[in-house]
Amino acid sequence: MEDRRSTLPTPGRWSACLRASLVESLTEVMRVMPMFFQSLRLRTPSRFAALALAATGLLLPAGASIAGAIAESSPALVELQPRAAVQTAIDAFRAAHSETFVNLRAGAITRVYGNAFSHAATPIDSADAFVHANAAMFGVLPTALAPIGPFADGSRVLPLVYDTLTNSYKFTLVAYSQYLDGVPVFRADLRVLVRNEAGFPAVLASSSIKDLGAFASNFKGGPIGSARGPRSIDQAKLLRAIGNQFRQQPTLEGAEQVIWAGVDDQPEAPRLAYKVVAEGGLVFQPASYKRFLYIVDAETGRILFQEDQVCSVDVSGSVNGLATQGSGADFCGEELAEPLPYAKVTLGAVTAYADSNGNFVATGVDAATSSASSQIGGLYFKLVDASGVANVTMPLAGGPVDFVHNAPNTDALVRAQVNAYVHANIIRDLVLAQNPSYPVISGQSGTSAFTINSNLQQTCNAFYNGSSINFYKAGGGCSNTAFSTVVHHEFGHHVVQSGGSGQGAYGEGMADCMAVLVTDESLLAQGFQNDCAAGLRDANNSCQFLVSGCSTCGSAIHACGQLLSGCVWDLRLNWAAQYPDDYRDRLSSIVVNSVPLHGPITTIGADITIDFLTLNDDNANIADGTPDYFTIADAFAQHGLPAPALQLIKFTFPAGIPTAVDPDGTTTLNVNVEPLAGAPSPGTGTFRWRSGTSGAFSSTAMSQIAPNQYEVAIPAALCPGTVQFYVQAKTTSNLTISEPVNAPASFFAAVSAFAVTTTLNDDFETSVPGWQAGVASDTATSGQWVRVNPNGTAAQPENDHSAVGTQCYITGQGPLGGALDEADVDGGETTLLSPLFSGLEGDTTFVSYWRWYSDDTGPTPNTDSMPVEISNDGGATWTLLENVNKNNVAWVFKSFKVSNFVVPTATMRLRWRARDLGAESVVEAGVDDFNVTSYDCVGTVLGDLNDDGVVDAADLAILLGAWGGAGAADLDGDGTVGAEDLAILLGEF
Repeated sequence: MEDRRSTLPTPGRWSACLRASLVESLTEVMRVMPMFFQSLRLRTPSRFAALALAATGLLLPAGASIAGAIAESSPALVELQPRAAVQTAIDAFRAAHSETFVNLRAGAITRVYGNAFSHAATPIDSADAFVHANAAMFGVLPTALAPIGPFADGSRVLPLVYDTLTNSYKFTLVAYSQYLDGVPVFRADLRVLVRNEAGFPAVLASSSIKDLGAFASNFKGGPIGSARGPRSIDQAKLLRAIGNQFRQQPTLEGAEQVIWAGVDDQPEAPRLAYKVVAEGGLVFQPASYKRFLYIVDAETGRILFQEDQVCSVDVSGSVNGLATQGSGADFCGEELAEPLPYAKVTLGAVTAYADSNGNFVATGVDAATSSASSQIGGLYFKLVDASGVANVTMPLAGGPVDFVHNAPNTDALVRAQVNAYVHANIIRDLVLAQNPSYPVISGQSGTSAFTINSNLQQTCNAFYNGSSINFYKAGGGCSNTAFSTVVHHEFGHHVVQSGGSGQGAYGEGMADCMAVLVTDESLLAQGFQNDCAAGLRDANNSCQFLVSGCSTCGSAIHACGQLLSGCVWDLRLNWAAQYPDDYRDRLSSIVVNSVPLHGPITTIGADITIDFLTLNDDNANIADGTPDYFTIADAFAQHGLPAPALQLIKFTFPAGIPTAVDPDGTTTLNVNVEPLAGAPSPGTGTFRWRSGTSGAFSSTAMSQIAPNQYEVAIPAALCPGTVQFYVQAKTTSNLTISEPVNAPASFFAAVSAFAVTTTLNDDFETSVPGWQAGVASDTATSGQWVRVNPNGTAAQPENDHSAVGTQCYITGQGPLGGALDEADVDGGETTLLSPLFSGLEGDTTFVSYWRWYSDDTGPTPNTDSMPVEISNDGGATWTLLENVNKNNVAWVFKSFKVSNFVVPTATMRLRWRARDLGAESVVEAGVDDFNVTSYDCVGTVLGDLNDDGVVDAADLAILLGAWGGAGAADLDGDGTVGAEDLAILLGEF
């Protein structure tokens, strides 16, 4: 009883249903830290961006990139391999999000969870910001994650957890499908869960992204019909590949080009392939009917993967009967009248549909109409039966027309039709009560009604095939399978499929859970084998998760699925005791809404525990627990699927965490330690810190000003520079807890400077005066600099660098979907000039930017370069900052100390010269997020009233001249210049 990708088992038979830079990761993760605004009272995003860069330790020697700086201490990282780059990105994310966690399976991220890790003005913006900044963690560029929905109806934005009291949803799920050069990667996507509250915090990311490795670098394909890809699929080739799998030639549906890289936890070498569904035989002749999904190697025609699309069940044994009451087969209970919800009634030319209670009102019926008819079927389900669908006709005699199907109750086939229809509507209504916007199912009505096939000419089976649920006649020791929990189970596969999740063991377990939700009983398919005291499976079980072999109950998908139904049943027991009045609604909500979070994988793991906790959470941080953490954790732990551990104590910072500190060591940090799952031990607070971005952390005890309340002066540090720090305290059980929790791998960072001034910060989203694209001396015939939302190619970026926004400067804008060399730099040089800016705002000024460069294609690749230069006389003379000739084909961050190259002045500017000189090559360049930031490293001397850096007679004269008044000479701040102020000044002589 499954999706032909998932079934109820029978003995002996069952069917199985970065290239992103290191610096980008380090800097982008800092953008989501709101304490930049709070601690420094920053007035503009420009100052925020400057501090975000500075706080990551990007105060480097002249001409040094971050990658280069790291290489000095770790040469092995100079050329990051893809896996190393992924780990680097993960480490950077953890450092910036200390209470957010990453769950790995088979070396790849499956979940990001815990404290909120992204915020924005809308759910989509919040998800987009996370993806743009952190795609490298998943081993891909942001451009590989297309805003295309993985759900069965093609949607990508899905509301979750519907609240009937507020008529609103608690969450929004935003999904992205993985693509490679326009070709979808088979069953690979990223789903980001966002809470619908102020700031729209992202609290969970569910990933099934595939690692494509070197294949991605070399692939030059393209979607069918594109300039780079094949224009059609060879149907004859596909038939030759899979035709021998069928007794007669099958029909092929939905053939498309995909990237195959394996499924679930079984990665394989990536390759170009074709995905197609093949169907043969007839549904009403089950012995001949087959429907399979195939992945076929595009080059060799070899079948790489096949999956039965018919979730079927094969069961042996002795079962009799079908029951309409209770959860068993027909002989296990009596038949009583039940309403047929949403049933269709025909009255001449008028069609009416009943409500959920089976009542209908038909309007506009012709007076001459003499009769009305009702055939089993209705608004949401279409019933099909080879023996004919039961029909009842009633005369119109001026009174109510009351249809009763199966009134004689003598025909088992009619009884099966009624039961199938009634229970299909029951489970559908339950799903939509928990999520009225559930993909596919919420839109299946009228002409799009979902199909039920009853009384198929075989026995001991039921299945789901992606487009219908199907039930068999009685015989062979089995009851007619169109009854109660079997119907719920098969429709459960439709819930899984519609939610964009994988079938297999997960689909089997979740389908069983649907039956549990409806009946509030643990036994599945009672009476299936003609024994009313027995069923096929029981959610009340002790199955334990196994890393190898799936579960102690077995590795077959039906046996393994009991892991999930067992967890849900134990949660049902916990909640029935805690919430006796509404535990069923609570359970239904969390189970139904968890399905779209699971993703396309078919296995069961502790990821599901995280999903349940996240949906249950109330503050965008499951690390500090959820309202029902202990009952959920207990239910899953009983089956070997533990919940993430709770924090024992937590740290709060009453005055915030500083992101800028005075270099002289006078900035104070206040820390409170509070109980969570444990209790803090007073007097154990410790502050650990280091100046710079490497080396060991020093340690000092914090001063306790009240039990578990501390303060500490952040020690003096070099200016300009970075101070990195974290805090610790012990629990009463003598465990040391850190904040961030995984310190020292993660830590807080602050700029060491008396003042930070951002002179210019431009993300190019708006037109800032002073930028000049092109100068009189330019010679390029195409590819001139232009500020646009770029149309990507293999050489030109698809997106700008900014986490939020679309605009940047690039060399030429080709048409959407254009060829590699359209609008690239040709015939000479094109220049981009920055506005004038001052380098005199502070003691030390840095300029930084993100740039893109590609020159590795064309007839003579790797023969050109892009000089980047700085001027301190308004552009009369120029000094080289860097000469770009490495083809990163990615956004690369650069930061330079101005005084290392030129004497800072008030009339400075930068220029970028992209060139295609001599023999032709494909040259593309880009610039984004330009920043000029100055740092003040000379502090104010108390009593220095004329700002000459010393306290002397000149300052004394100023104070005496202001005697009795107010102003800067009022050193003690009492409002009047007097004797106390004189004493302070003389003390500084």
